[in-house]
Amino acid sequence: MSQVEPKIDKNHPFEDAANRLREKGFRRDRLAEWDERWKLLTPKARLAFLDHLKGPDPEKAAKQPSVSVVSIEGSNLAELIGAGFAELGGKGGGQGIGRVFVPIAARDFASRTRALRRNRLLSGGKLPEQLINHIRYSYIPEAITKTLRDVLDRAKIGFARDDEAIATYVVQALWLVWSLECIDDPVAKRIAEVLSKAETPKTFDELKRRLHEADQPKAREALDLLIARFVVFEDLRPQTFEIVFGVLSQVRQGLDQPSIPESRRPELIEVPHPVALGPEDGWIVADLRAFLLEVAAESPKIRNDGGIFQKEIDRFIEALAPIPPWLDRAREKDSRPRRFGEAHGRVIDLNLVEVVVEDSRSRMELSK
Repeated sequence: MSQVEPKIDKNHPFEDAANRLREKGFRRDRLAEWDERWKLLTPKARLAFLDHLKGPDPEKAAKQPSVSVVSIEGSNLAELIGAGFAELGGKGGGQGIGRVFVPIAARDFASRTRALRRNRLLSGGKLPEQLINHIRYSYIPEAITKTLRDVLDRAKIGFARDDEAIATYVVQALWLVWSLECIDDPVAKRIAEVLSKAETPKTFDELKRRLHEADQPKAREALDLLIARFVVFEDLRPQTFEIVFGVLSQVRQGLDQPSIPESRRPELIEVPHPVALGPEDGWIVADLRAFLLEVAAESPKIRNDGGIFQKEIDRFIEALAPIPPWLDRAREKDSRPRRFGEAHGRVIDLNLVEVVVEDSRSRMELSK
């Protein structure tokens, strides 16, 4: 069966002029109705859905994953069937009698809830590893890069790889501050304020009750925008398995520090009177020059995900000119990896390098 191209929503936060960017793991604009159905289930029925039923594959409609009808307690099964989260065999796709499966209409919801339970971003998941996994599962690479670049370009920060940017910046309180500067939506900003001050994640209904009445009709759209910007995340509430929303605990803790709002740019920290002066023309041009000279000397190998192999990165970092210790400490403990990332991002933005594939191997070379 050929793959069906999903319908493009031009108002979706990730749709560009060519209508090429979209979510990968599931379509969020189809989930509001299923969230309402999920609220009506008992915790036991929700757990039965998560534990026993497997999400359907729309590409294999004739043979969907199913479980025995006796594997789910009768009252829980009745709830799931009544709410549309389960169907009995024999209703299509050639399923045998006595089997239970998830309808294709509920595929996106099933994919989403399993991802939430797997990564537990708001309830003890391991960050940043599971944060990276969740974002990579949910969105196509172009959408991830676009979101990161929209925010970090405004903050004048370059980056080389999406995973590094997520692990370094999305988990910081400053990511929320920078992201909200890119969002022209007052309801979204009020939702971010409510959730960043809340001690625990909130269900959608709990969140709406904390908003002004005039903001409530726009809450779902604004919330989706914040999720698309990696500001707000979802999880399943322990014990009840309700869908809840919140900011990452590290972000909330960072916002509690009085210095965060004023310290918008960490590299502008005041330092003591220097013993040695910094480079007269800064380090940006020098780092670009060093990066390009290394490319010219020996073209670095490129991984399948577009990043440079770590062995090559070490060589590039060693080529960066030293800067005075006081200036190095003002930027961060060891700024060379960050300087490498910034130089990498700039040479790509300026089209100074290109990826060449020969004999199935990718290398970076100077552009024409």
